[in-house]
Amino acid sequence: MNDDDFPNEKHRPTAFDDRPRYRFEDYEDDDQTPAELQPKPWKPARDRETTEDEKHLDQLSLGFKIYAAISALFACFPFIHLFIGIMILTGGMDGGRDAPPPAVGWFFIGIASVFILLGWTFAACNFFAGRFLKERRNYIFCFVMSCLNCAFMPLGTVLGVFSIIVLIRDSVKKLFEENSEAGPLR
Repeated sequence: MNDDDFPNEKHRPTAFDDRPRYRFEDYEDDDQTPAELQPKPWKPARDRETTEDEKHLDQLSLGFKIYAAISALFACFPFIHLFIGIMILTGGMDGGRDAPPPAVGWFFIGIASVFILLGWTFAACNFFAGRFLKERRNYIFCFVMSCLNCAFMPLGTVLGVFSIIVLIRDSVKKLFEENSEAGPLR
């Protein structure tokens, strides 16, 4: 290549001699070495354990939130019974001569409403447990929700057992204690 190939100076490629070269011998102490060449500080095992606990808590938080969405979806199934109860009361099932009495309609509506309300409440509690796990606060609430989830096979049991295993570690308890000392409105 010669100068005629590049009439504009800004399009000329830089030569290899223009680039700075870094060698440790060129510097007297570590303050003068570039950041990419300085050795990384050593982390003790305790810090690595804490980061592993934080990773596990973040994964459990996501698991609780996904399980809350699944629980809320399954809590919508009693809407079928709710609509059947409404149809019985409004006379939508009077086509035959053996129509059910209105008390059956009220029974369907009452039981379906209770199951929907309980299912959505359980889903909301799971969502908040996931949120509290992410924020590392309300240890007792998270532990109780983990124990309650164990009763619901198979997803709740897996999530509950894994979260109990993580929550009973002393290092995880310390993470929750540090955040509770910071204040409730953290």
